[in-house]
Amino acid sequence: MFASLDTGFGGQFKFLTIIGLYLSILNFSLKIIHFLGLGEFKSFFKTMTPIVTAVEGFITFSYWSLKFYSSDMVVRSEVVIPLFWDLSLHLWAGVALYVDFFLLNTEFKRDSSHIAGIYTSTALYYAWISYCNSHNGTWPYPFLEDISEVTRTLVIIFSGTLTVAFYELASHIHKAIHVETHIKDKKKN
Repeated sequence: MFASLDTGFGGQFKFLTIIGLYLSILNFSLKIIHFLGLGEFKSFFKTMTPIVTAVEGFITFSYWSLKFYSSDMVVRSEVVIPLFWDLSLHLWAGVALYVDFFLLNTEFKRDSSHIAGIYTSTALYYAWISYCNSHNGTWPYPFLEDISEVTRTLVIIFSGTLTVAFYELASHIHKAIHVETHIKDKKKN
């Protein structure tokens, strides 16, 4: 059942989806606190927003692609996720972050530190799920189970690279939407 997702070492925090949701909530919360004038978190969420948005884009794309290909690759056969929760966990956070990023994040500037943050997050997540696997004997997603360590590592590297691709694509779209902001920035330099 749905409640069985949190069993074992690491609980629900083995799942990138859950980590992404918590980071999304943190990101939105800090923005609200900042815009209400209750705290100075602007530099934090300016760095965090593009990274979390790209990660949520990866989560949404990879989850639904794998689920439509073969749902047993991402969710164990004994687990049933009702559609409302499936959409809430694997779609709406990504949609909300991209809407926020494209419409409200007018000051965004592409930065190599964002890419470094994505690859660092990828490496940390791989280290974390490997540690959880050393306690549980299972990986959080079934498609990671029956492959070699080399293949698993390549899948994780590819996942990080795909997340960077989502970042780059969003960066280009953002630049097209906010042409006047980017022109003003070039004139300042």
